[in-house]
Amino acid sequence: MNINVFFINSKPLKTFRTQLSKNFPDLLRKSFVLRIIFVWLILGCVQSNAQIIISDPDALLKMETIDSMFDQALLIAGSKRNAQVDFQHCNIVHNRQEWYLLLDGHFDVFVWKGGKWVNTYRKDDLGYNFLSTKFTSGDKIYSYGGYGFWRLTGELISYDHSLSEWIISRDFEVMPKGVCIPGHELMVIVSGNELSTLDLKTGRVNTCIVDVVSQFQLRLPTFTLIGKNYTVFLEENLQLLVEMPENNIYTLKVGALHNVHLTRKEDCIHIKEDSIFIYDSNFQEKFRESLQVNFDQYTPVECSKGKSLISIWKSVILLILLLGTVLTVLISRRNKSAKKIDQVPTETESLNISPFDKIIQAAGRTLTQDELDLIFEIPNDISPESKRFRRAAMISDINTKSKLLHAKEIILRIKDPVDKRKYLYYIEL
Repeated sequence: MNINVFFINSKPLKTFRTQLSKNFPDLLRKSFVLRIIFVWLILGCVQSNAQIIISDPDALLKMETIDSMFDQALLIAGSKRNAQVDFQHCNIVHNRQEWYLLLDGHFDVFVWKGGKWVNTYRKDDLGYNFLSTKFTSGDKIYSYGGYGFWRLTGELISYDHSLSEWIISRDFEVMPKGVCIPGHELMVIVSGNELSTLDLKTGRVNTCIVDVVSQFQLRLPTFTLIGKNYTVFLEENLQLLVEMPENNIYTLKVGALHNVHLTRKEDCIHIKEDSIFIYDSNFQEKFRESLQVNFDQYTPVECSKGKSLISIWKSVILLILLLGTVLTVLISRRNKSAKKIDQVPTETESLNISPFDKIIQAAGRTLTQDELDLIFEIPNDISPESKRFRRAAMISDINTKSKLLHAKEIILRIKDPVDKRKYLYYIEL
């Protein structure tokens, strides 16, 4: 009885089935045990049931390298199926001039060497980071949160290359449990209607309440797509975008990037600069999307005034002292003077008109961007990105107030008839 030796090439599932049918037809007909093994290999071992996400923001990879990385990553993910783990995503990231493969729910860290993936993790065990967010910042590889032992974790761990081991980052404050959207040297953490930012340099956490952020279900299909200038988190009820390097945060109004939710687990998601390419299991392009979104579809999120978690009690104490001082001064003045308080506003107060009132006064006019910035009192010495962020936030606030008062938006954006690349702002009342 002769058995031919065969190898699984770069298209694992399709080629594996073809070669088995050519090399073992007699054995499969004669042996019930081999038929059982054949079915197990097809359904359990070779089929990875994991989606590969390749983050290549600087466009360093060639297509043939991506193809090879993708196929071998599927084989590695498939070999982990004996642990009966249902993967969601496996990430390929660039760090320290090397490419790394990070498996969902495992602590394994594979490095791409000599055209194959080589595991650098010194153990062989499951992790507690199922559905966690894996990303790089500086010279470190991070993994935040995820599920382990049926509970949601909120730890940030980093990979120590010298020890070939994951370590808990003790330099950071206690963080909330939720989903993470990496920014530039910063993490955005969403937990219910709370939005927190963690500075990876200083370790400080700021938290604020954001009403537009809905409750999330981490077990649903989620996608964290890290590009060159944007990071996007996609979930059924929540879509967030972080604009880098300023780390401006936006929530999505409408369902852009919806095609990403149509991907299958055997598809490959390749992020090149700020574009997303989707390939099927045969590495044929299915469709592509761009992370360079229309910011009119997004609402800016201001979280800069959030309080550091370690300074909450200090803030409370300072507030009590401040209120005590104010009350003491008011009582002292009341006792010393029986004169009536003049209720007539001063000239300075009468000139203190809100941006909303100024916009109302400009009803029927078409304003340029510079005129709108002047009304909003946006400084000229800040970056264009910061101007755009403040302008969009002010427009959103004013239109929200106008909807409550007049049942419609008052600021309408129209294209400049002279220069189609620019926009004008018509004030309608």
